[in-house]
Amino acid sequence: MAWDVAEREDAQIAADLVSRACLRERINKSRPQPLILHADNGNA
Repeated sequence: MAWDVAEREDAQIAADLVSRACLRERINKSRPQPLILHADNGNA
């Protein structure tokens, strides 16, 4: 699980968040199960 607060929506900020979460949780591309990305607060 990961979360972040930023002043603006930005693809690079989102990519960095996902990368940090994967590193912290030791998730890599060989994972047999797909990851689920969930965002609250609408379409963002």
